[in-house]
Formats: sequence, C-alpha cells, structure tokens
Amino acid sequence: ARAWQAGIAKVIEPWAQGGTPTVVVHTVPHFNAFDARLCPTFRILANIDHCGLQLARSQADANRQAAVQAEVAAVAGVSLARTLDLADDICTRATCSTNRGRTWLYKDGAHLTVPFALTLAHRFRSAIGAALDRQQAQSQPSRPGTE
Repeated sequence: ARAWQAGIAKVIEPWAQGGTPTVVVHTVPHFNAFDARLCPTFRILANIDHCGLQLARSQADANRQAAVQAEVAAVAGVSLARTLDLADDICTRATCSTNRGRTWLYKDGAHLTVPFALTLAHRFRSAIGAALDRQQAQSQPSRPGTE
C-alpha cells in the first residue's frame, strides 16, 4: 500500500504544482477469476446468473481497503487533488455483482464494461466540475475587504 500511495503522490503532485486539478478514482471492487467473455452463450441465454458472480459488500470493501486508504493518503496533502469512489454506484449496501439482471457491469474481474461505465459519466462530470471550481476559487486573488 505504501508503494501505491507513493506512486499516486508522485503522479499527482506535479499536476497540482502546475495548477491542474486531479481526481483520483478509487479502486473498484474486484472479482478474482471472473471473465464474462469466457461464459458460453447457451449459459448466458439460459440464466445469466450462472455466469455472474456476487460478493458481499463488506468483503468487497475489505478487499479494497488498503488501496482506498493509500489513495486517500496520497491525495490528502495535495490541495488540487480529490478522490472519487464509485462503489455505491456499482454495489448495493449488501452485495457487489458482476451483472444486474441481464446487464453486465464487469467484463472481467477488475474492469467495468463500456456500457455500464458510460452510465457513470455524470459522476465524473460532477467530480471534474467540482475540482475545476475549486481550482478557480484558489487561483483568484483575494480583494481587500472580501475576506
């Protein structure tokens, strides 16, 4: 986790020093040994749940805890950097799943499908917009009597 933290800090600090805001997206829940592309079509057609996997949300959060903590720590000292956690968009309070009904969320154990990722675009727009607003507020000089 220390190497991950140091690596993230090394990447985002020069951006911040140059005045560029950064959004670090937290590691998504992972499903080891899952690959939707390896599920035979007849199984998908018969019952997609035979191909998908579920994981208790508590276990998914525990599995990614060290990475998330490292990402938070790396960003903590960088004024123009923030994090974005998509776990609540991917999982329910109780479970994380590779699919919702007939919709695949994951293409493999660690990567979201493009169609599902596109449903998260509003979250990225919001996070990037907030980071740009913060950057603009920090770059404006204070005027006497406005503090």
